[in-house]
Amino acid sequence: MAEDEGQEERIIPRIEKDDSRLFIGIGAVFTFLWIAFFLVLYSQTELPDDWSLNHLGDFLAGVFAPLAVFWFVLGFFLQIKEIRYQRIEINRLGGFTERQAHATEKQVAIGERGLEKGKEVIRPRLLFMQTGTGSSQHSAKFTINFKNLGGTAYDFNITTTSANLAELKCPKLAVEKNGSSAIQFAIGSTDHLPQPLEMTYLDLEKNEYLHKGLVSKDEETNNKFFDEQKLIEKKQR
Repeated sequence: MAEDEGQEERIIPRIEKDDSRLFIGIGAVFTFLWIAFFLVLYSQTELPDDWSLNHLGDFLAGVFAPLAVFWFVLGFFLQIKEIRYQRIEINRLGGFTERQAHATEKQVAIGERGLEKGKEVIRPRLLFMQTGTGSSQHSAKFTINFKNLGGTAYDFNITTTSANLAELKCPKLAVEKNGSSAIQFAIGSTDHLPQPLEMTYLDLEKNEYLHKGLVSKDEETNNKFFDEQKLIEKKQR
């Protein structure tokens, strides 16, 4: 239905133009016949003896005055048609502009969704798996294992503000999707748990992420540490 209306709008201006040319043609033919009639009448009529230029002027005024009124009226109606044609064109162009703007908005929205989807694919997603424990003569050793469900994460850096943690490290500097790694540390006594920890890393676009919180030997604390991911530095494009 909308397509038919659009075709109708495109056809109407063409019809209006054809009618205008037709009316002008009719007016020209009428003018020619009108003048020809009076020329024949003038040539076939015997002029009086007192005929002068004043009489000729009056005669010509009588001939052309109706033509002037005729063309004035015809021009008035042609102007109305032209105004109507312009209004149709403006409405058609307005509708085209509106559709074009709507299509542009849709393209922008699709592009934004694609960009967000791409960001989600690139963003690392670290998931806590389990805690491994060990011991040495003077300390307890912990291994907090995690898995990456998102994009590749690399350049891991782990720090702490606690003096109780020792041998703090992350064995792998890069963890790809579905890959795993671990945070390792040693502590003098398990009574000192949980302990504060900060871990940063980059994605493939060099956006930097941060996990900041407490780590311990229990699952709930470590889950919270890995769940609280924060984007702290976004690469400038």
